[in-house]
Amino acid sequence: MTAPSEAAADALVGVVVVSHSARLAEGVVELARQMAGPDLTLIPVGGASDGSLGTDADRILLRTFGIALLYARHMNKHVDPVARRVEKLYNGEVGR
Repeated sequence: MTAPSEAAADALVGVVVVSHSARLAEGVVELARQMAGPDLTLIPVGGASDGSLGTDADRILLRTFGIALLYARHMNKHVDPVARRVEKLYNGEVGR
């Protein structure tokens, strides 16, 4: 599995490709990257933790959570500073 590029880290869309086969998930990601380019975050999660066919719920959840974090970071970079101040005011956090 390869790490997402810097451009992918700022992407709005993230896809976790899940399969019972690690090789199949990696192949789907390889093909999708050729079509979509580096701006789409694609993460293969396939096979059981021991490398056999199957699924590993912990790995799936971990990767899905990682995509959510990338999206949150992206949105945080692009939220207007005034909007953040208004949110702090609304939440009673002014002066903190």
